[in-house]
Amino acid sequence: METDEPPSVLPPLYAAWLEQHLGGPIPPEREATCAECAMLRPDGAAKRSDERYFRAEVKCCSYRPNLPNFLVGQTLSDSDPLVAPGRATLERRIAGGVTVTPLGVHSGPIYTLLYRRSREVAFGRSLRLRCPFYRDEGGGRCDIWRHRNAVCATFFCRYVRGAIGQRFWGELLELLEAVEEGLSHWCLAELGADVTSLRQLLPRNPVDDENPLEPADIDEVADVATYRATWGHWLGREHEFYRECARLVGQLRWPDVARLCGARATLLATLVQAAYADLLSEELPAALVAGAFKIWELSPDRCCLTSYSLCDSLDAPRALLAALPYFDGRPWPEAVAAVAEGEGIKLDRSLVRKLVDFEILMPVDGTAATRPPRRSAAPPLRTPGG
Repeated sequence: METDEPPSVLPPLYAAWLEQHLGGPIPPEREATCAECAMLRPDGAAKRSDERYFRAEVKCCSYRPNLPNFLVGQTLSDSDPLVAPGRATLERRIAGGVTVTPLGVHSGPIYTLLYRRSREVAFGRSLRLRCPFYRDEGGGRCDIWRHRNAVCATFFCRYVRGAIGQRFWGELLELLEAVEEGLSHWCLAELGADVTSLRQLLPRNPVDDENPLEPADIDEVADVATYRATWGHWLGREHEFYRECARLVGQLRWPDVARLCGARATLLATLVQAAYADLLSEELPAALVAGAFKIWELSPDRCCLTSYSLCDSLDAPRALLAALPYFDGRPWPEAVAAVAEGEGIKLDRSLVRKLVDFEILMPVDGTAATRPPRRSAAPPLRTPGG
């Protein structure tokens, strides 16, 4: 995806908060190249039934984001020409009134149902699932890149540090989703909502696939009576409301965010801090064993291995397969020495580190499996309250 910023940089609002929390920048995920999508079939590559390539006109943008009220306000307030197409798309969504509430602009129940039922096979492939903010220009670009939500900011198909990177971004996703929910509710409390509006916005039963769909939901049109009740005294001033949300949230620093979003966000922030330390660490576990992996390709000289993700493969010399059984729980330097003596293969420390990152090699104590990352190739899509 062509953007005016490196593909791994968080949206400015989130980047400032996380640098305040973590005390340093997040390393870029240079393996996930948006402008030259790493998940497109290479020219001349053979088709394999067990491999999932993305369509060039869809890529990982087969996803309709739920935008919290303050990100909607940021987009509406951004006068940059690069954001103008995204702002126009958002203005049309607001004018249509479908799944437009004081909490934000959401994907809607029909889209959510389609996505949840098909994402394992359709993600990256289906035009019907493609994001409305995607523009097929210059290799594809996101028209709200600067104001994208937690999911779009933290999803990558490949990671420099393999499973360690995936685990970090997964922890960060949970934290940012909690922040988006907490701050969107805080904005609602700060700007005021009448009782009728609150009854619409804060249902006791979470929205899920088991709830019946109303005719307006199926037709993807706004129910006028529900819309009016949802907006209450802010009806007709939707743009003003969203911009005020952006103004309020834009004044916050990370300590304010953590306080306003409550205990759960504070606990998730602790997990993110720990995952960040792992992401920066080059230490190796004392003892290693071979993990579970799949061989995708095997030639006389090379092999292609996958472990933690079907999207992220590791290309290696075929001789490496003979070295792996030597990692049997003994200290890893001893295993490296045994490989050199038994197979005539010299494994340097950086390669061992790479194999651990990609879970080809695993710690004997199994700590890499603690709080495992999501294994789906597609990001989650939640509905408000669900």
